[in-house]
Amino acid sequence: MGGRRQFHGAKELFLSDHFDVQSAHTIEGKCTVHSFKNYTKLENVGTDDYFCRFEYKAATGAFTPDRVAVYCKCEMPYNPDDLMVQCECCKDWFQPSCMGMTIEEAKKLDHFLCSDCIAEEDPKRASNSSSVSHLADGKTEEKYRHYVDTLTQRIQTCDLILRQVDDTLELFNELQLQHQVVATKTKTLCDACDSLLMEKQRLIEFADTLRIVQFYGRIYAR
Repeated sequence: MGGRRQFHGAKELFLSDHFDVQSAHTIEGKCTVHSFKNYTKLENVGTDDYFCRFEYKAATGAFTPDRVAVYCKCEMPYNPDDLMVQCECCKDWFQPSCMGMTIEEAKKLDHFLCSDCIAEEDPKRASNSSSVSHLADGKTEEKYRHYVDTLTQRIQTCDLILRQVDDTLELFNELQLQHQVVATKTKTLCDACDSLLMEKQRLIEFADTLRIVQFYGRIYAR
């Protein structure tokens, strides 16, 4: 069956192939229709902000696309108008109501692990535990510390690579300076060679002049 479904947001509109004629007096104002991706990036959703991610076929009541990614245990598509919490372990998103929490309780959470991730840590604890996991509890705290340690190691690795990059750039700058010095000395040598060539040419011309004078001097001596 077509039509609006549970996961459709309160501010979700549908691009439709249906056309109708309405009186201008029924128009209350303008609104801004964002793409689904841009709507989820809005820091503050105004009263005039709406979004669209489906095309609705009025004749068949079908939506395009007919498949979207699903989340939570209820396996419903993401509704950006409803609060969802992310599991720190599996990174999946969950609706508070499906996790046995109220929205107010979910907003107060500093950390959250879903029941499946808790079950992987401690199967006996999973049957009686709620979805809310405080990091002071045994293996959850240990897993969180491991998570933090892993992040710390990655940060240290990044810092090491950055230092190596800085060293490489410093060496490159030194090579550039050396190249500039060599280029300057090379230019000086080239200028000196040019001067020597000019002096050589003058000496050749002077020697030729002396030879001519010597030749005529011998003729007059006879």
